[in-house]
Order: sequence, then structure tokens, then C-alpha cells
Amino acid sequence: PFLPNLMGTLLAFFTEAETMTIVMCILKQAEKEKDPENAFNLRMVWNSAQLNKQAKAFLREGKGKPLTGQALRHLEKLGFDVHALAVELLQDGLASRLPFRAFCRLVGSFLREGSEVLLRYGLALLKLRSEKIVACTTKEEAKKELDTLGQGFTTFSSLESLTKAAFSRIIEDFTMTRLNSEWGSQYVAPKTSDYQRHMFCRPRLFAPRGHCTDEVWEEIWGWVPRACRIFDPHLVYTPSTHGTSMRTLFEIGKKSPDAPMFFFCYSKEGDVIGGYSPGIWSRTNGYMKPSQLRRPAEDSFVFRKLAGEAGNSTEVWPWSGKNEMLFNASELHGLIFGGQSAAISIGKDMTRCTTSPSATFNSPTLVVPQGLEHEGQVDDEPTKETSSIQLVGEMADFEMWAFEVFALL
Repeated sequence: PFLPNLMGTLLAFFTEAETMTIVMCILKQAEKEKDPENAFNLRMVWNSAQLNKQAKAFLREGKGKPLTGQALRHLEKLGFDVHALAVELLQDGLASRLPFRAFCRLVGSFLREGSEVLLRYGLALLKLRSEKIVACTTKEEAKKELDTLGQGFTTFSSLESLTKAAFSRIIEDFTMTRLNSEWGSQYVAPKTSDYQRHMFCRPRLFAPRGHCTDEVWEEIWGWVPRACRIFDPHLVYTPSTHGTSMRTLFEIGKKSPDAPMFFFCYSKEGDVIGGYSPGIWSRTNGYMKPSQLRRPAEDSFVFRKLAGEAGNSTEVWPWSGKNEMLFNASELHGLIFGGQSAAISIGKDMTRCTTSPSATFNSPTLVVPQGLEHEGQVDDEPTKETSSIQLVGEMADFEMWAFEVFALL
């Protein structure tokens, strides 16, 4: 949310061409971050995972100082989720809190200093209002005080006091390395499996359309990030058309290296399972690092639509944040989606698929033989020949009736 506010502010002083030049320079610098997950001072906060860590850094520094620490602890006693408050404060770069003149000063500092400035000004606001916050006796009073956090900074002297409070603060450590990746609050965490979609549409499809039904497309399309819904799914690979060579799949992926993708695996019984990834299948050395993707890894998810479940909606399991194991792909091991047990694993010959409970998505075994559809009904012995799906322990193995990869182009 900070980027539109940044551009809107710059347009008040520069032409459109000059504004785009400045913003593109910042974005290119952000793309070149060697290790954004552990950077000392991010040039730009790109995604919710980084915003989650930035909020944790805000709380770490805030609680380490007398005035801001007292205010944060008081808010916690009143029942506030202080991590969620930090995210709300920082996500738009304080644009919703500061008057335009004060925000212009913040933007000027951001252009020179990077995202560290957002923490400094956020902590300064909290420090200057800490006395009034601590004086609040109820949650409602404190909420009213927080809603007016940036008001009053309209004169030159008030702006000077805000800037002085921001930059006189000695911050020991801005690095993200020591901050864990667990979601600090539900406010910033990815959507959970009980998320209810609020749209009724499916993407525009072109021939060949593949075997996925409109019903499934409608269900899963609501989970695709808004910025990616402007693209259309195109069927770019299926073994029946392109052969079963893993190298062929990787070569096709090279034509659209930055495209998000859907992939679908179909069983002979009519089950369909699959996943959405912010990056298309490509040859990797171990698991693909989220920092190597152009889009956030937390946008990914897995889904299933079981045969005989026509009355039920497609089930979706989003990125859990418990690890960074999105996918692993090679001619030797095949295609693996999810880690700490693969949610979906496709053999190198493109004929068989396995699925297991995966920590990456908090997902269960995605297909089971008919009659064992309810979770927990698993056996330690292989299932009989009445089903093409073989279940051993918690892992299901089946021969794929079809496999399809769609690129969003």
C-alpha cells in the first residue's frame, strides 16, 4: 500500500516521466537485494512476510525504550494486538496518519534512507503520544487516541519536533536476521482454509482449455492475488501434447520465467488436485528460495476437488509460513510442491503422483481411495486393487489420468 502513496506524493512535485524514473530506480534497487529476508535496511517492503518482520522490528525497538515501551505494554494490557497495530501503522508508510506536509518530509527521507525511515517516524509518533496513551483507562479511549496519532503536525516547529524525535533515536539493530518468520498476528497472516471468497467469476479461458471445469476455476480464481487476475491462464504443457520429458517442461517455462502458474493432476476416479505458484516450473538446485521469485511465495496454495463431492466446494490450503519450501524441480527427482512432506510430488516420468500432509500449506493427504474420504481414515497397509489410488500410511500414490500446466500470461 505504500507504493501508490509514494507515487502520488512525487507527482505533486515531478512530472509523470520523472516520477516513474524515480520509482523504477527504487524498485530495481529492491530487486537487487541479495538477501531481502535478512537485510539490514530494506529499500522497499515488498510483501506481507517482510511487513510481518518489519512490524516485529518496530515492536522490538519500541519495547526497548522507556516511553514507547511503556505505551506498548499499556496497550497490551488494554487488550490490543500490538503487532496488528504496528502493521496497520507501517503498511501504507504512515500516509493514513500524517498530514501531507509531514508525509512529504517522510518521503524525502525515505528516498535517501530506505524503509528504516518508516520505523523511525512510526516510533517517533508513538513516543510523542505515549503520555496520552498511558493515560487511557479503556480500550475505546486508547483507540480514539491511536486514530489521531499523526494529527497536529502542521506547523514548522511541530514538524521539527517530529523529525528530531525520529532521527535522534539510537536504534541498535535493524537487521531482520534475528526475527523469526512466524506470523505475528492474523492481520498480516495469509488467508486460512476457512476464508470465504467474495467474488463470483472465473478467468477468461482459451483453446485448448484443458480438463478443469468452470466450477473449479471459479472456486480457485478467488484465491489468486488481485494483481495477477489481470492475466489469463494459457495451457502451456501437457504430456499428451508435449511428451513426458522434464526438460521440455523446463524449456517451456523459460519462455515465461516470471509468469505465475496453475498445475492440475487428475486421477482415473475423477479427483483433481493441484497448486498455484507465483513462479512457473523451472529447474532448481534444491528448493526454490522465495527471494528468487518476482512475486511473494505466500500467494501460493494447493487445492483439491474430490470425485463424488459435486455438492461441496473445492477445498483450498494456502501458504502457512512454517517453512520456505515452495517447490523443487529437476530431471532426477521430478516435481515437488511443498516441503516437510510434499503436498504434491510428480514423478520424473510424468505418469504418477503422490500426496502427503505438508507443513508448507498445513494440508492433508489430498486424495484418498473412495470410502476413506474422511480425514483420519488411513491404513498402514496398501489399499486393494479396487482403486487406482494406493494409500500407505499418510501417503497416497496414483497414476495420473492427465497432467496440465497453465501459465498466467
